[in-house]
Amino acid sequence: MNISLNKVYETFMETECKITRAYGTVLKYDSMYRNHIGPRFGKGKISKIRATHLQEFVAEIVSKYQSQFPHSMYNFLNVLFKYAYAKEYITHNPMDRVEPPRGCVNKPVKLLTEEAFKQLQSALSTKRVLLPYNIGLALGLRVSEAYGLQWSDFQWDKNEVHINRQLKRQKGIWCIAPPKTGNSVRVIKFGEEFARYLKEVKAIQEENRAKYGEFYKPPTGHSFFQSIFTYDQQILLGEGYQ
Repeated sequence: MNISLNKVYETFMETECKITRAYGTVLKYDSMYRNHIGPRFGKGKISKIRATHLQEFVAEIVSKYQSQFPHSMYNFLNVLFKYAYAKEYITHNPMDRVEPPRGCVNKPVKLLTEEAFKQLQSALSTKRVLLPYNIGLALGLRVSEAYGLQWSDFQWDKNEVHINRQLKRQKGIWCIAPPKTGNSVRVIKFGEEFARYLKEVKAIQEENRAKYGEFYKPPTGHSFFQSIFTYDQQILLGEGYQ
């Protein structure tokens, strides 16, 4: 089919990517295409792009950039050309013959020592982020998922919580958004000890709500607490916590 890669990309973004991918992924794809792929291949016909062209391009990215960027670029090329093949814009996928970057490996996971963990716990004990921190730690949530929780998400008779939203900053505005992926919508069980902790926190919140009325702000589920978390995190990083 006589169609440019630019046109394939525009169609992919409008009809599939923005519907099936997380907002952050859409921004990442757009940045990689505008700054790298588009200037190199965009105006040309997609049917004329060969595996050798793409292999040379990936090699150049590896030579210029470090960390995970070359690996992300390779993955995005795979996604884009698989889409083109599935929509019959091309009769074969040249990315099938492109070798992935060999030098791109995941950084080793850094684990806190027991002493560092105790210091972190102590530093957070007097801060407003303690509740979302404890929830995230106990339930294995992303930061955005912890701040997206509401008390209505908890089922006390079953000791479980439903994860179905997250708090995200999109285009400079804090908003409630769907979870990162479809698999991120899930139900998580928790034990009696953690249930008691949550019920105690909830009781204190209800007491404070009755006391302060319209001036009361609960410590989870609102965007200004995400801002406070960012501020506190910067303080902790400045003190050597990671």
